[in-house]
Amino acid sequence: MLHVMLYDDQGSPATEDFLQLPLDMELRPSFIQAGMMDSFFDVFFSAVPGRVYRVRESPTVQADSFFDVFTELSTEGGDDIQVTIPMMGPQGFIRVVLDPE
Repeated sequence: MLHVMLYDDQGSPATEDFLQLPLDMELRPSFIQAGMMDSFFDVFFSAVPGRVYRVRESPTVQADSFFDVFTELSTEGGDDIQVTIPMMGPQGFIRVVLDPE
């Protein structure tokens, strides 16, 4: 987390803000295998034991259009997670997100 102090023209503190940055970039999930089966999309991705992931879907790539399909996914002793996602239209976009600790 970054603590940011902002000052006015006279050098006096005007406001402050806090920014939380994703420092787990080395723990990003990576896709192992993905494929269509009828109207479902099967996804296998690598996971870190003890960490929680979520799968999000959207009909477009707009950041504000994604919605949670699966939440609180974690491994059960292995290193991979498999999910089957129902596809709602002719195209879709999937995000796998590592939840912050």
